[in-house]
Amino acid sequence: MFLRRLAQQLIEDKDSDENLRSAAWKRADSVCSPSCQNGGKCTAPNTCTCVNGWTGATCEA
Repeated sequence: MFLRRLAQQLIEDKDSDENLRSAAWKRADSVCSPSCQNGGKCTAPNTCTCVNGWTGATCEA
């Protein structure tokens, strides 16, 4: 019983650490160079997510 609880706790701790790293990445300011245009958001390094109606690497088209 003790070993089962210990194993479960280790799994939960691992999942918790991964969730924290994921949340930290989402909170970090991404850098896009060149910058996103026309209301696009930089969602990962050099990756723009464009608003409807715009396309292209920097939402320029």
